[in-house]
Amino acid sequence: AGLDLPDSATEAECLAAARPGQEACLRRLVRLWQGVAYGHRPAEPAAVDELLAQRSTTPPGQAGDA
Repeated sequence: AGLDLPDSATEAECLAAARPGQEACLRRLVRLWQGVAYGHRPAEPAAVDELLAQRSTTPPGQAGDA
């Protein structure tokens, strides 16, 4: 199950709502997003691949469960 967040949620609100075990993955995702959104830097493919790999290998209810 995913996090129940309003569309207007800030990065800090998303991190605060993270379930135990999700914080590290979500923190990496937020940093990646901030670099793209505010820093106008394209996401490094390796960073995206790492997040996707963690998501696909993590048991439900643990880090990366969205």
